[in-house]
Amino acid sequence: MLEGLKNIKAFIEGFTAPAKLNLVEGADDLARPRRNADEHINDSLGALFPYSSYDDINKLFVITGRNSEEMEGIGFVMEINPQIGASQEMSDSLAAILTNAAGRGVGIQLSAFGSPDLEHLFHGMRYLIADKGGKLLDEQGITLAERESRRKRLETLHELNERRIKHYRTAATSDLFPGFPYRMRDLRSFISAVIPCATCDQGDLRKAADVREVIKSALKNEFLYSYDWAAEDLIYFMGMLLNPHRTATQEFPIRSYDDGKAINAQLVMHDTRATEGEDEIHFSSHDKEPVLMRAMSPVKYPKSLELPNVLSLLGGSGAHATGYPCMFVVTAGVSFDDYDKEKSTHTMKAARAQQNADSQIARYMPRTAQVNEDYKISQNIYDGGGRYCQLYHQVLLFASEAEMGRAEQAARSIWRSQRWELAVDTRLQKASLMAACPMMYGPLMQK
Repeated sequence: MLEGLKNIKAFIEGFTAPAKLNLVEGADDLARPRRNADEHINDSLGALFPYSSYDDINKLFVITGRNSEEMEGIGFVMEINPQIGASQEMSDSLAAILTNAAGRGVGIQLSAFGSPDLEHLFHGMRYLIADKGGKLLDEQGITLAERESRRKRLETLHELNERRIKHYRTAATSDLFPGFPYRMRDLRSFISAVIPCATCDQGDLRKAADVREVIKSALKNEFLYSYDWAAEDLIYFMGMLLNPHRTATQEFPIRSYDDGKAINAQLVMHDTRATEGEDEIHFSSHDKEPVLMRAMSPVKYPKSLELPNVLSLLGGSGAHATGYPCMFVVTAGVSFDDYDKEKSTHTMKAARAQQNADSQIARYMPRTAQVNEDYKISQNIYDGGGRYCQLYHQVLLFASEAEMGRAEQAARSIWRSQRWELAVDTRLQKASLMAACPMMYGPLMQK
């Protein structure tokens, strides 16, 4: 009897617990962010992500630290409206987000997500025909013959609409014809931030809310702000990324949140298995074909990049332009050091660069003059009230094993067209996956 109760208890705990032993690590990573070097290897994919809980009143997320008992900070995510074109005034206005919201340890991330989920578009297409068509059929004063004629035309429109939806759905996950370089996708953008704090008292909540309002105000001035993410939005997005083998078959996550569980325990399906290799992570389950995630990051940056040209990094939208042949995420992260410490360090380095440029050996080392010029430019930035930041870019590609080579080459071509050079993040796949996800660039990742 007692043994039977133990078996029932074990079954219930296993059924309700988060996915365990679903992350198989290969060789040791070159870096293990957010963890102590001597800590054990994680066996749960969801445990890598520090999303603990959600404050529905303040619309803020609690971000845990090195373990579930410590706290790293408070975070938030805001969806951004699509924008076509950009001016220098808009560029300056958006740059003010960084300087106004900057603080020691504050991490800001801006992400673009090429999603194959077009269901909201399909719903709108069906609703338009049903709503307008219903009004035409219910119109008063028309004859029975005219009503029957309208009904037949609406049936034809409905059939054509369903065919178009099927066409779009196919184009979201596969080539319409061989060699076609573009996919139908929902291109979304969002901005997130983590504000360091050790507790969740009213002072810390107010501090995080103030940073959010600064960013929100700047976005509203350019008509870019859309809405604040709730826990359901985060679970949906992370479910797309951490169960990509299901996303590839258009089995998208359900937007739901159980406040009785930690958020990171609701991200990964229980049958998802992730096997990490040197250059990718393999996602699979017993009933789905494997999908690979490959992370890439820039090793060479252009000397200058205007805001309107950033759109080109998301791929072309025409039949003759190169596009990503898979689901992708592009994330840029920004953080700032202590201003006084940063400025004093920079002043000393600038003085040293000037000394090297004036030395006798400088004529044999042309780079010293270039370094000195760079420091002069940066010194002018400080004198004008600006500051320097730590910046990174991360690209994630999700494709089948047969398509991954093509997806990688497409990503390289897209970024090279804007004078960037991408490279695969060998033995850094978990760290790269974390760096591309929202609210991850807190003090622990900045180290």
